[in-house]
Amino acid sequence: MKNIKRKLMIGVDHFNRDPKKGLEFLQGLNLLPDKLEPRSVACFFRLPGESQKIQRVLEAFAESYFEQSQDILVNKDAALLLSYSIIMLNTDQHNAQVKKKMSEEDFIRNNRKINGGNDLPRDFLSELYHSICENEIRMVPDQSGAVAVLTRSHWIGLTHKAKHTSPFIVADSGSHLDYDLFAICSGPAIAAISVVFDHAEQEDILQSCIDGFLAIAKLSASYNLGEVLDDLVVSLCKFTTLLHPSFSEKSILYFGDDIKAKMATVAVFTIANRYSDHIRSGWRNILDCILSLQKIGLLPARLPSDATDELESSPDNDQVKKSSTNSPASQVPASIPSRKSSGIMGRFSLLLSLDAEEPAPQPSEEQLAARQRTLQTIQNCHIDSIFAESKFLQAESLLQLVRALVVAAGRPLKGNNSLEDEDTAVFCLELLIAITLNNRDRIMLLWQYVYEHIANVVQSTVMPCTLVEKAVFGLLRICQRLLPYKENLTDELLKSLQLVLKLDARVADAYCEQITQEVMHLVKANAMQIRSHMGWRTIISLLSITARHPEASEAGFETLSYIMSEGAHLSPANYVLCVNAARQFAESRVGNVERSVKSLDLMSGSVVCLVTWFHQTKEAGGRRL
Repeated sequence: MKNIKRKLMIGVDHFNRDPKKGLEFLQGLNLLPDKLEPRSVACFFRLPGESQKIQRVLEAFAESYFEQSQDILVNKDAALLLSYSIIMLNTDQHNAQVKKKMSEEDFIRNNRKINGGNDLPRDFLSELYHSICENEIRMVPDQSGAVAVLTRSHWIGLTHKAKHTSPFIVADSGSHLDYDLFAICSGPAIAAISVVFDHAEQEDILQSCIDGFLAIAKLSASYNLGEVLDDLVVSLCKFTTLLHPSFSEKSILYFGDDIKAKMATVAVFTIANRYSDHIRSGWRNILDCILSLQKIGLLPARLPSDATDELESSPDNDQVKKSSTNSPASQVPASIPSRKSSGIMGRFSLLLSLDAEEPAPQPSEEQLAARQRTLQTIQNCHIDSIFAESKFLQAESLLQLVRALVVAAGRPLKGNNSLEDEDTAVFCLELLIAITLNNRDRIMLLWQYVYEHIANVVQSTVMPCTLVEKAVFGLLRICQRLLPYKENLTDELLKSLQLVLKLDARVADAYCEQITQEVMHLVKANAMQIRSHMGWRTIISLLSITARHPEASEAGFETLSYIMSEGAHLSPANYVLCVNAARQFAESRVGNVERSVKSLDLMSGSVVCLVTWFHQTKEAGGRRL
């Protein structure tokens, strides 16, 4: 077969140089009959494919063409032979495999004596030649579905034409059309680069794709096209493999060696850091990637705290920071109650949790190496910067990030003390609190979402757990940090602490001592900022509860003494509330007799304030008269 094809190519070459010798050569190979006829020659030089169909099409075309060109053609056979000759010319000129192209003289010579024994007009053949050379005859596929199909032959034709056209067309529109052009081209560009990135294996090609993705991200941000940026984030997140349902600790081995996944992951977080102002719905996909990393322990445990922009160092802030560090939220495991386990059930649950622990299997060297490579990739992502720099985000992007965190955390169900994934809920809550603290100058933009989420957690939890613990102490931390800077929001912040009063009795009992410690720090640092009756009512209500609590009463009484001693922070707004609280401590059987006496002393000492206020009121009234 190969030998016959080789001889055919030789015959075609002879025919192009001298048709008579070419035909004789083909006759010698028994590929043409001894007696040549126009039809037999035309049938031999045919298009690849179904020759009978092509012949019928050409015969029909030749008949129609002859009827319209009787001033040039003498019969239908002339039209048919010319049609085949044109097809041969089209293949010769536009097939990249044909190295030696037919010249104009070759074409004219091949068509001698086909018009009833006479030649066709030279100008006519010359015009046909140039027309075919410049405009390829194509079998265009059906495009009824409005989707063009780029076949191999079309691509060859396109590359062939590109060699004979200018590299670009100069337009004088300036930059007026840039926005519209990018808006039109961005979607197909993302899709095209994604296809290449999906199938490529060479690292240099993958890097070129990443550069293309980042260029699109830069332009999207420049033109403020958030939807394009969101689409780009969605496309890139798919290549990270982090969103695959089967992604788990076992996947670290594959991720550590998957260059494509690692490059896509770094690209996603590069976009999140550089162009975060313009991300909207894409935050959900970015958070899903972060949560996948968090679930298998690839994120540092201090990520939420590292993402918090600490206030300027001051004695009060240092005290608050120290109390936050010592709070149960940073010390106590989720399965162990935070209080001092004074009850039998507390000790019993502690024993159960310790007994359930089993030594984890040691990882292999291969696993350790893969984990190290993965950790290096995660470090290059600078995930903590996304939340630490949230204070610079545009308002709409910040709101979308907060909403995405709330959605990712899940919604707790009433009467159920656990979520589908409590670790995820805790992690999202910590990030939510970090963002709130970082954006204290525009707290009201976020406060509704943050408060409602914390309220849902507090009011739906009936047993002590890490989630409710983080919610309560996170709320207290927000109040501690913001009260010194937001006097106009003092009442709003203190009103939020009423959520603590709505805790289930078992939850409140478990964390009562630590809550009271945090309230004491809050009062000592911000007593001068609390002026309204409503604000003091919340604080004193939290202290009154501790009068009958064995562990919390000491801190509660210390805080009340700080307010009432020598009338330091007593005012008409809190006087009655403080006296009633002192009476509860005096009547409580939890404390010793000495505390009861001190409570009575506080009550009696407060009378001095009444006398002082009486004289001040009397003097003020006299001046008015």
